[in-house]
Amino acid sequence: MNVRTRNRLHAQRGQTLVLVALAMLALMGVTALATDSAYYRYEQRLQQTAADAGAIAGLQELSNGRAAATAAAKADASSNGFTDGSNGVTVDVNTSYVDSFTGSSGGVQVQV
Repeated sequence: MNVRTRNRLHAQRGQTLVLVALAMLALMGVTALATDSAYYRYEQRLQQTAADAGAIAGLQELSNGRAAATAAAKADASSNGFTDGSNGVTVDVNTSYVDSFTGSSGGVQVQV
């Protein structure tokens, strides 16, 4: 290997470091995006669980009156970590829910 070839190869050694740094930056960005997406989906699942539990509890108490059904729904949502009026959480309970697809009434709808 002559001196000219050796100098040219020596001058290109820093390119690998730049490419690895850019690849690591991209990999870290994708990892952060995946982590955020997974956490968002986890939070959605917790909210859905609280809403489902509230609707079931409200429906079980609906025969005792709308106030009892609303209280039971909010209490069950609270036991699942979503208390109405705290930390920006709103639990809406609709005790006169009518299904738009089947037309059946007598249901309870809970939105967290």
